[in-house]
Amino acid sequence: MGLGLGTLNGRRALGRAVIGLLPAAMLLGLAGCQVGPRNFENENDRLRAENLQLQRQVQELQQQLDLRLGELEALRQQEAAAATQPMPGAEPPVLSRIALGRYSGAVDTDNDGRDDLIRLYLQAQDQRGRSLPVAGRVLVQAVAIPDQEPPQVIAQRLYEPAELDAAWRSGFTGQHYTLELPLPDALPEGVSGLTVKVTFTQANTGRTLTIQEVIRGDF
Repeated sequence: MGLGLGTLNGRRALGRAVIGLLPAAMLLGLAGCQVGPRNFENENDRLRAENLQLQRQVQELQQQLDLRLGELEALRQQEAAAATQPMPGAEPPVLSRIALGRYSGAVDTDNDGRDDLIRLYLQAQDQRGRSLPVAGRVLVQAVAIPDQEPPQVIAQRLYEPAELDAAWRSGFTGQHYTLELPLPDALPEGVSGLTVKVTFTQANTGRTLTIQEVIRGDF
């Protein structure tokens, strides 16, 4: 039994309608494949944080560069000044001696009634007694002198140039290098004081300066 003309035309129209809907369906399908809406606010926060971090790094590098340029300029001026006559009345600071601050002494760090550390406030001074920073290494030694026995070095510590530079302090006690020397658990019998010897070797000249002082405490 054959199909009527109206039925055939209806099926053809339905086919054309289905074909016409395919592009829209494909677009909807592609849209459905996306993970989801992007969070531009979080992305901007991340980019802003990275930008701030880069700015800080650039500032730190610039500060280090400025310090190095200042150092080179100072060296250039020193070389130029060495080739000319000195300025009348000018007396550049020169390292003349080392000294220990009055707060130097023995310390009980764990409150057990026994001093277990010697803390020294080392000052490098120019010809007018003014404190100034220096470069070099420092050897700190503690010597015990028991009764009727030869002296004994019971503790010592070597501060290399980088360690000495890190020990520089400036505060209410003035400008100085804070040096610490741990003591052993047991000292020779009859010791109530330790002779502390500090030896500084200047980096650019090799010159050596020494100071020693008796430190009293509960050893």
